[in-house]
Amino acid sequence: SDSYEVTVSESRSLGLRVNAVYRQLWDAMRKDPAGYSSRDREHVQQYLTRAREFIDNLNQRRKTLKLIIEAVAAEQGSFLEEGTHALKPLTRLSIAHKLGLHESTVGRAVAGKYALIPAGEIIPCDMFFDSSLSVKEVIKDLLAGENPRKPYSDEQISAELAKRGIEIARRTVTKYREALKVPPAAQRRRYK
Repeated sequence: SDSYEVTVSESRSLGLRVNAVYRQLWDAMRKDPAGYSSRDREHVQQYLTRAREFIDNLNQRRKTLKLIIEAVAAEQGSFLEEGTHALKPLTRLSIAHKLGLHESTVGRAVAGKYALIPAGEIIPCDMFFDSSLSVKEVIKDLLAGENPRKPYSDEQISAELAKRGIEIARRTVTKYREALKVPPAAQRRRYK
């Protein structure tokens, strides 16, 4: 299978460092502790520690996002190559299990994030996890190729989807068909 190179773009533009003034001050305080009050030393040490923790957390967040998107790209390769109709049903939980993370970590990492995919399109990362999107595309393709004299009922659509490995109930088919603004079979029937 194809492997994809994943880059987290903010990592290129975000070079955070601890302010040099604080680092120099801390070095001076360690060389000459008597020249500074314990309160001042504590203050500088506290701020240096907080700044380093903040930068470490940001770096960790970037690494986590990269890992998640790499795992998603490995699962959704056919979607990246062929488009929406090839989007596989994928859950945040399955990616979390694969990476040894909590589902909420995956959810938070991708929330509000966007990906530039090989087709040159920018999509919300949440789209990788919208299994209904691909099913709707398959339903749309099915209906486009149906016999207008014998249009598929929702039950038949469900059966056709099952043949393609997509197991969803008739009532879910009805919900998706309505979301696509497609009328029921009786209203789609053409007699000519």
